[in-house]
Amino acid sequence: MSGSAGPMYNHRPMQPRAVPTQGGPPTRVSVLDSLDTIKKEYEQLHSELNGVRNERDDLEMKLAAQVAELNSVRAALCELELHNTALRAQYEEEFQRLQSEVVQKMPALSGRSPMPPLHTMGPSPRIPTSGTPSAYTPYPELQSRSEPAPAERLPPLSPSLIRVDNPKPPRMSDGESDRLSDPRDPKRHRPRRDHPDGATPMGSQSAGPSTCATATMPAPPNSLGLHRPTERSAKAPGKRAQSAQRISQESLKLEAVPSEYKKEGGDWHVVYNPKVKKALDINLVHAFKHPTVVCCVQFSPDGRLLATGCDRTTQLFDVQTGAKICILQDRNVPKKGDHYIRSVKFSPDSKLLATGAEDHKLRIWDLSSRQIRHIFEGHTEEIYSVDFSSDARYIVSGSADKTLRIWDTQTNTAQQINLSDSLEGEQGFTCVAISPDSTLVAGGTLDTVVRIYDLTTCALVGTLAGHSNSVYSVAFTPDGRGVISGSLDMSVKLWDISAMLSRYAERKTRQNQRSNSSGKDIQYLPDIEPLPFIGHTDFVLSASITPDSRWIISGSKDRSVGFWDAHSSDLQFILNGHTNSVISLHVNPLGGMLATGSGDSSARIWTYSSI
Repeated sequence: MSGSAGPMYNHRPMQPRAVPTQGGPPTRVSVLDSLDTIKKEYEQLHSELNGVRNERDDLEMKLAAQVAELNSVRAALCELELHNTALRAQYEEEFQRLQSEVVQKMPALSGRSPMPPLHTMGPSPRIPTSGTPSAYTPYPELQSRSEPAPAERLPPLSPSLIRVDNPKPPRMSDGESDRLSDPRDPKRHRPRRDHPDGATPMGSQSAGPSTCATATMPAPPNSLGLHRPTERSAKAPGKRAQSAQRISQESLKLEAVPSEYKKEGGDWHVVYNPKVKKALDINLVHAFKHPTVVCCVQFSPDGRLLATGCDRTTQLFDVQTGAKICILQDRNVPKKGDHYIRSVKFSPDSKLLATGAEDHKLRIWDLSSRQIRHIFEGHTEEIYSVDFSSDARYIVSGSADKTLRIWDTQTNTAQQINLSDSLEGEQGFTCVAISPDSTLVAGGTLDTVVRIYDLTTCALVGTLAGHSNSVYSVAFTPDGRGVISGSLDMSVKLWDISAMLSRYAERKTRQNQRSNSSGKDIQYLPDIEPLPFIGHTDFVLSASITPDSRWIISGSKDRSVGFWDAHSSDLQFILNGHTNSVISLHVNPLGGMLATGSGDSSARIWTYSSI
């Protein structure tokens, strides 16, 4: 080994030198700050949660208090309903008792009693109506809510008709189902006639030469079994009225009848009369919602279409599918204000549609082109009702201007019948109908009377007076020998006019003189007693008869539809489904189908069939 000294390898690694830091360890400080932040957020959330819990507890306490209050209100309502039911029963019993007394005394009041004092009394004085006659409209549902009825013109209601929840005559506004007071005040006092049943047909002096078929029309057998009174029956008409009143809607409430006498659908139900045999079944087929009140419904003669009238538009639907076919609207009508289509009527070939509206115009629509073919002008007030003759030559319109006009579609001219013989100063045709043979036209008026005119000569054939309030619906029976009328007196009446027509034909043949349309020579001849249909609890706004003359159907402001036996006047059932007045109804000419239009802004199609 060499002893010289050499360089030696330093095998020990060099230790890194730490750089001195300032401010202490950073990692520890950062974690503590984060924990403090989280703690603060947690405490804040916990505080908010406690606040929410307190809020929830307060709301639960308030809800419990409101539920308790609601239960208390329900209990009070139930108690009021029970009390109301008891009052209704009491009033109904009292009403029936008073009515029986009146019926027993009516023969004495008729002036036919052999007692000398009654013969010297003469006719009973007329009771003047209060207030000044105004421009009445037959659909109070369409009136503005800003026109309240004067309180002094509202007579007291009959005790059996008093409603706790609705003490005033109801009225409906667009889109609402609440029933308000009627500004037209249709429930007003009416003077009684000098006839036991109030039915006093009137005969006028005949018209001049006429080619009308009524001149030789025979009186066929009474196909409907309509009552034609003998001397004895004319003195005691109350018996038939009492039989018609043996059932009321109060006893036909859904909860008041056994299950076998009721049928329930989704939003509708039927209550059968337990006193008669069930003979009909009914079902809802289609429901059509509209933007406003549905004033009128009408099937086409071929049974395939349904027309409805509401504000500004007429809508057409396919009866089978329920599809909306089209909307008819005159774009020239000013957009300001209401423009309700009050009446619609198809031509016999189903190719044309006549509409009567509030702007006083009668429009004829061509359904193939969906355009207006012609506009008839002449009325000075709104048109309430229209009808086509069976040969499509004539269209009849009734208006608030106190006229009935017969329009000739071939010459575009019109004959005018002025209502100048009104019995009580209240005038205006609310409804019209042409007989199946197109020889007669019937007009219902605000003065409680139905007038029958010769369609060709405009002569007054006769008058049916028996209602105690305005007549809102009129229709002929399929054989043309009967007339159905619906009134604000809550009744439907069926009149046999065979004797009236025979008397008119004899008069025309014998006298051959011109008609005195002024009504000055009208005679009150108490020889027609109508068959009454009584059971509705509010105004009857529409009435019709089935094509087989088996059933009479009525729509009322009490929101129900009644099916009545046309021969016995027995109520078959009450149909409830609409939530407001049933303003219009029409039976399909092919039978088995019914359309209804209501103030609840809907139209419905129902099918009915024999059981």
